[in-house]
Amino acid sequence: MLLSSIFLWFNISSIIVLSLFKSKSHISNHNNVNLIKSALIQLSLIFGITLTLTNLIKIGFKIDADSHIWTFVKAKLGLPIDALPFETALYICHGAFAFIDNGFFDRTTTFGMLPLYCIVVAIVVGFVLKYLFLNYYFGAKQLSLETKIVPEQQNEFFNESIIFLIGQSILTGIMAILTLRMKYVWFPQIAIIASHGLKIFDKWIGKYPKYVVMIGIIWLISTKQFEIYQQQIANEQVCKKKGEGICIN
Repeated sequence: MLLSSIFLWFNISSIIVLSLFKSKSHISNHNNVNLIKSALIQLSLIFGITLTLTNLIKIGFKIDADSHIWTFVKAKLGLPIDALPFETALYICHGAFAFIDNGFFDRTTTFGMLPLYCIVVAIVVGFVLKYLFLNYYFGAKQLSLETKIVPEQQNEFFNESIIFLIGQSILTGIMAILTLRMKYVWFPQIAIIASHGLKIFDKWIGKYPKYVVMIGIIWLISTKQFEIYQQQIANEQVCKKKGEGICIN
């Protein structure tokens, strides 16, 4: 079942495509229109490769054991389903697949990580929508003349990798809200994107003082999360001793 996982092949496809497209000369000569086009082309290739590889693995290994996952998603969203398989019922009843806890948002908001993440996501999504809108109404040629070359500082903030990562984090965030265990995938993405937002302070405090600030924030968040992780590990050990499986709060 792991071999046919869409998430697994999505990440593998992402590494392949981003590695092929990564080039300093390619990025530095981008204007805003070409930057968006390049990011959309990469996303299209990633989705195409992901679906192709997933289907090939399913056909090659005759895997059809993940159909209950889609039933699980429908059940979580409250969509009508014909029948509820036993495997899906197990997922729904297990605490690890419950909706995300409010404590996660409290802990990530305390030191500003989640708000900064949301700000960066809003800025980048707005950037993408803006140039897609302008490109649709004014055409690529005229828009290219108007935007010309992106300034170096703006190019460092708005790049293909961060646009892709934010798109992936939005999808992961939706899954994490619906399924508690996915927060362990979403949290690192929140941290990376939030730290990317600190680039705006480079011209005021410099690169290295910014790193000191980031290390301090990481230390504060780690100490705050440590007690929670200890409690979760203790719960897992208790559940294993009782033979009840693994509990994730």
